[in-house]
Amino acid sequence: MKKIIVHQPLGRKADIGAGGNLEGLPFGGPGSGNWAHAGRKGTRGGSQSVKGGRFQIGITSARPDKKTVQVEREMEDFKAAMKATPVKGMSVHLGVGGWEGGSEPTYITQYTGNGEAKAALAAFGKKHDQDGVLIQRYVRKGTPGAKPQSRVVFDRSVDGKEIQAIEGALVSQGFGGWTWGRYRGKAMLMLTCIPQWGGDAGTHRQSFTELTDSLSKAGYGFSSVERQVLVDVMERENYDDYIR
Repeated sequence: MKKIIVHQPLGRKADIGAGGNLEGLPFGGPGSGNWAHAGRKGTRGGSQSVKGGRFQIGITSARPDKKTVQVEREMEDFKAAMKATPVKGMSVHLGVGGWEGGSEPTYITQYTGNGEAKAALAAFGKKHDQDGVLIQRYVRKGTPGAKPQSRVVFDRSVDGKEIQAIEGALVSQGFGGWTWGRYRGKAMLMLTCIPQWGGDAGTHRQSFTELTDSLSKAGYGFSSVERQVLVDVMERENYDDYIR
């Protein structure tokens, strides 16, 4: 199964929440979600086309030999490249995601645009030798081809031992990738069904329900929400198709 990013071990597991330090978090991958890893049912298929609207991007400059502080510095280069494109309302912050035990920082990016920024995204991914860039466009429920993006927002910070337990539950429910970030100072976990790598919406929703049931039984306080997204994945082999 192809992975979207080569992961960077970041050391000890740290807390997630208000004021938490991203250095050392056990995450990786750019945006992530249900990626049809070994054990996940489904077949590989083409991604949906992304044309315009409100986007969420998973991208990073991280490689195994880079420290998080260097990735943070390069995030400023990424911001500058994106601001030079016709996008509005852009926000970029450092997040962290997981892929079957791997770990790596990611730039959680949102903006409103018409797809013209994809050349800049592909150029950045190519420059930093990334395996792929995940693009999600928010759409209305019922949009043809839309897939679920599921989020859990915890009521408090989550410490390293709790992260390990939660990630264990993710793996047991069949999720191969995920993203940790923050929402209004609280820990947020995001999972996306990715059709290009075999993600199935029904299986994703069932697994997410089982996950939240497990979190409730374990005594976690949280809220959950599902958003609808069209998913596109740029890969190393086709960056040039977007750049030219």
